[in-house]
Amino acid sequence: MRGGAGTLRRRRPVSVDPENLDINKPLNFHHEETTIHWSEAL
Repeated sequence: MRGGAGTLRRRRPVSVDPENLDINKPLNFHHEETTIHWSEAL
């Protein structure tokens, strides 16, 4: 059971890490412009 949980937990952060970094980079570059662009795209 421990191995299964470890694999699932490890996969979760790996998938969120790259996405978070990608969103954090543009937000830091142009916070206002990015916020408006993301809002329109969403």
